[in-house]
Formats: sequence, structure tokens, C-alpha cells
Amino acid sequence: MPGAKTAPPDFATEGTPLDAAGTAVWSRDGGERGVTLGWAPREYHGEAGYSLRVAVRWPDGSVTWPCEAGLTLDARNRWVIR
Repeated sequence: MPGAKTAPPDFATEGTPLDAAGTAVWSRDGGERGVTLGWAPREYHGEAGYSLRVAVRWPDGSVTWPCEAGLTLDARNRWVIR
């Protein structure tokens, strides 16, 4: 993705699958599987603090930018949008 960037070295997900393009991310209900394209050129500053956004391409071709703080590992060790 143009403008995609890697996470800063001190970022919480350094060295995790989210640090690489091509990682599977599942929708909130677990029904759809998207693929990361890399770190999006957008940042989020909100109540949860600072978070980078991850570009995710979904089966229908759309791209979303969930913030890293909104992703979690589920019981099956999959990245899922909360």
C-alpha cells in the first residue's frame, strides 16, 4: 500500500504478526478474514491514547484502517477486531 510504514521500534506490536503485511485479521463476529497491507499512514489519538492504524483488505476488496488498540488475539490465537 502506498504510504504504508512499519511500526516505530518501541511500539507494542513490534515483532508480532501485525508488524508484517499479509497477516490475517478477522472481523468482530469472526465471519470474514481480511489481510493486512501494512501500517496505514494514519494515527489515532483518542481516549485509549496513541495507536497506529493497520490497513486491512477484506474479501469484497474494501480497505479499512482499524487502530492497533482495537485488535486483540482471540482464544484461537487470531487477530480479531474488538
